[in-house]
Amino acid sequence: MYAIFGSPGFTMQALNTWHLPCRIDMTVASKGISFGESRGLPGVSTEIPDRYVVCAAQVFLATWVFFYLFHGLTAALSFDGFPVNGPFQLFNPLRRIAAGQVGGRDIVFFHGIGLPYLHYPLFALFGAKTLVASELSRQWTSLMLFVLSLAAFTRATLGRTKWVWVGAALCVMSMEAVFPAGPEPGHSLESARSTMPIVVFAALQLPISECRKASLTGCCIGLAFVFGTEHAISLVLALIAVVGLSMLQSFIRRASVSIANCRFAMICLVSATATAAIVLVSMCGADGALKSIRYALIELPNDQFWFFGSPPMPFLGSWKDIFSRHVSLTFLPTYVACGILAWIIIKAWKNSLQIGRDWHALAALMLIYGILSGVPLLGILSRHYVFALARTLVFVALLVWANGSVPRFPFPQSLTQWRGWGRLATVVFLLVCISSSLLLAGKSATRSFQLVRNLRTESPSYCRFLDSHWNRFMTQATHLIDSSRQRSRLSIWSTYSALLEAHYQVYSPAEDYIIHAAGPQRWQHYMDTFRSVNPEFVTTMTPVFSFEEWLQNERWEFFEEVLDNYEPLQTVEHAIIWQRKRGPWQAPSQNFDAVPPDSGFDRYALPVVRGSDRLGVVRIRYTMSNRWGWIPILGKMPRYLATIQGTPRNLAVSLPPYLSEFEFPIQLPAGHQVKLHFAVASLLPDVELRIHAVQVKVLDWQPSDASVFAYLGQHRY
Repeated sequence: MYAIFGSPGFTMQALNTWHLPCRIDMTVASKGISFGESRGLPGVSTEIPDRYVVCAAQVFLATWVFFYLFHGLTAALSFDGFPVNGPFQLFNPLRRIAAGQVGGRDIVFFHGIGLPYLHYPLFALFGAKTLVASELSRQWTSLMLFVLSLAAFTRATLGRTKWVWVGAALCVMSMEAVFPAGPEPGHSLESARSTMPIVVFAALQLPISECRKASLTGCCIGLAFVFGTEHAISLVLALIAVVGLSMLQSFIRRASVSIANCRFAMICLVSATATAAIVLVSMCGADGALKSIRYALIELPNDQFWFFGSPPMPFLGSWKDIFSRHVSLTFLPTYVACGILAWIIIKAWKNSLQIGRDWHALAALMLIYGILSGVPLLGILSRHYVFALARTLVFVALLVWANGSVPRFPFPQSLTQWRGWGRLATVVFLLVCISSSLLLAGKSATRSFQLVRNLRTESPSYCRFLDSHWNRFMTQATHLIDSSRQRSRLSIWSTYSALLEAHYQVYSPAEDYIIHAAGPQRWQHYMDTFRSVNPEFVTTMTPVFSFEEWLQNERWEFFEEVLDNYEPLQTVEHAIIWQRKRGPWQAPSQNFDAVPPDSGFDRYALPVVRGSDRLGVVRIRYTMSNRWGWIPILGKMPRYLATIQGTPRNLAVSLPPYLSEFEFPIQLPAGHQVKLHFAVASLLPDVELRIHAVQVKVLDWQPSDASVFAYLGQHRY
């Protein structure tokens, strides 16, 4: 820890204008920093209270780091992760890299192709084979990146002083209060993806020449594109926005910094492009680099709103939603950031906003980046999308505090001499550090005893490093497959590849996750590959998975082919295991019947079935009118929905805007009328959905159809 926060390896900018705790005058000498006399109480030593404060911060940070290190170890040695997203979203590409496969060509990754390569060194260190190695890498790499970015920014902001420990501790406390478990990888590696922007903000404070600073900043932005694509895009747009502000400032006030800012930005962008290209080609080759860029910038955005941001995921569908409690709380950090940004711009308007020199320009850049990093909220109103903004707000507060632009309660020079707010702030800080350290140490001790007890007392049926759920699943699933297989070569196709593929040392011929087959071309390739491979076994999630109905609605083409050509062997924990039927491959039936409109061209009544519930398939032919479609992001926000009434499987279906024909399943309750209603959920005016034809077919009954019926129990995942 001392090597990160306290070593003399960093230089710093002039700090004469800073007002740090204890109100110490500082001057930068050629060999470091010299401290002037105290401006507090004459003759009072500051050594003892300073030592208390700094030591408390150091103990807290050390305990905090140890807690997350041990938490990562526990997560790896007693694995209880979800069977979708999260751990296996990283484990699958790490296995592929270890097998010699190439990113972009053989591997796709949702958030930046460089992330698996960033996690690969630790994976290789721990053997490059097991889920334990992958989980250790996933947990500890995220923690390491969080700590290093924290250290870089606090050192660049507070300089080579002992108060960098206090600043780092305050940042950690603030993040834990707003976003508990921030250093953890979560289900989408959000902490790791948003690391490089923090390094960019630290680089912009280094006391080096403008050209070198711009080049270094550009290199960091290029790495951000590789290791977190959307964050690099937000950084570039924020940089352009600050340049635009300086140009407006120059136009109104005739300032002369706009040319320097333009030059700085151009060097940054050239350096970023070169860095990203070199790193991508080094990892993936020219072909893989181009494919990974296309996947990140073209294929994924095609499905970002209609597919990922469709029911049951919450999204902004109308203006009245903005006033709801969920939306207000989700966007609260954005509102706060916008207010602080306005205050900083007003405060700095009389001065120059020069990038790389003026802290106001840096604060504006950070806030604009943070706001733009929350753009995915327009797709899905998920709290984890404001993690980057929350962390940025904490660092902006530290930057503003360090530059003396807000009132603060300094730490006193003597706990026995000062009264009032200064003494209270110090006592509160010490108490929080001590109590938090004790709490974290207690949690670590409790988990250590539990982990040791589990490893020593349990006699697992499959692996001692898996919890009871995963042990049951792997034991039963492997026994079922081994006893049922008929082909000499095992072939498995999973909607979410996980431990079964690792056990049999096989790889999906297409994307490991069905949801990653984004865009019409990649989805068509996914289906063509599935048919040509003709795997013996298929695994799908049970309806216990809360998003299975959504997945079946939006990817019905796959599930209907499974129903026609496979029979379920057994439900094992969270999965249904299917085996190929005998006979040639059966294409889906085309026996559709037209459904006339019912009281308007946006309402349709489906035929009533008799006897027992049946499974039907609805085919819709439609066109869409969206005059705003050419606008990036905002033009993609409208959702075109088919709402289902009169059936227990009633989740609204989102229609792809780039298609004109779409099919989805529907459960037809015996003796009940099921109706379809079509609507557009949009904040933009003049957006229309025109339905040209609705057709339906009722599938011939087979017991496996029940796997698509509504799940009426309590969802687990």
